[in-house]
Amino acid sequence: MNLVVNEMKAVFMEAFLKIAPQVETLPVHIQFTKNPVLGHLQCNSAMALAGQLKRNPREIAEEIVRAVDKGSLIDSLEIAGPGFINIRLTRPYVLSYLESLKKQNPFSSKEEAGPVIIDYSAPNIAKRMHIGHLRSTIIGDSLKRIYRFLGYKVIGDNHVGDWGTQFGKLIIGYRLWLDEEAFSSNPIEELEKLYVKFERESVDDPSLLDQARIERTKLQAGDEVNVGLWQRFIDESLKEYEKVYSRLDIHFETHRGESFYRDSMPGIIGLLKEKGLARESEGALVVFFDEDENLHPAIVQTGDGGYVYSTSDLACIQRRMEEYAPSKIIYVTDDRQIPHFKQVFSMASKLGWNAPSVHVPFGIM
Repeated sequence: MNLVVNEMKAVFMEAFLKIAPQVETLPVHIQFTKNPVLGHLQCNSAMALAGQLKRNPREIAEEIVRAVDKGSLIDSLEIAGPGFINIRLTRPYVLSYLESLKKQNPFSSKEEAGPVIIDYSAPNIAKRMHIGHLRSTIIGDSLKRIYRFLGYKVIGDNHVGDWGTQFGKLIIGYRLWLDEEAFSSNPIEELEKLYVKFERESVDDPSLLDQARIERTKLQAGDEVNVGLWQRFIDESLKEYEKVYSRLDIHFETHRGESFYRDSMPGIIGLLKEKGLARESEGALVVFFDEDENLHPAIVQTGDGGYVYSTSDLACIQRRMEEYAPSKIIYVTDDRQIPHFKQVFSMASKLGWNAPSVHVPFGIM
């Protein structure tokens, strides 16, 4: 099945060959009209053709209109302005075209390309989803369905927040204050309570923060007990999130959180150093950007050797490039993340990862 625009280009190309066979490169520009009152489509080629033939564009438009074979496709052609040709399709053609959409994807003729990866939803483990996560979920899944309709292979990735300092705090809170009955009935609510209680108690007892850092380090080193607790937090959280996803008929191809890329982050730091992009500043490892990029410096490794979101996102891009060779990577988050993604995209480009990356932001309330 051919697209309407492509069919119209073929019709106009025949007309061009009749009136200007001597022109080697015939410009055929067909687009949808901005004002449907004027017609369905518009051809603006008379101006370009006039430049090659050194003639009045309106006269050429008149010749094109006379040369076009309307057939069953075109109802009427009208010339506007200096030589725009407004095209109105026949009603039977429009109805038959719409009917054909039910039988065959009109975009099946598009060139094959790598998959589109859409990174969306991304709730934080051990916390309830909020309206921002819901907006990301709905916008991201809508984009996924649109790209699939267009004929692309699409991979929806739920990049959950499942790594970081908060898990050291949760492990301490779990051991000291867990209400097992409350956890069994509503695990996310109980985990949130434990986190809030830890923050409150650590104000009066700063040693809790030291304990949390120790437990976080043990988790990152693969301590069996801490990894088991961390996995339990993830499993219970995903069960809760799935209740929302199932009601919305939303399904992800992958659930790859930050932890999935933890072993790749040292390599990212090595690459940034090797390319001369990162250097030490006040104890941390920082990437500075060119002045014309108008971006703040990006920390990629903290003074104590920890990794941040930028490091994780770069490791994620590297893995996606190697595994999928995507044609596009789309991130759906609120607009507070705009500076972050500008930094990440700039660093990724400098590292030679050139899949088009797009941030689709939405506002917050």
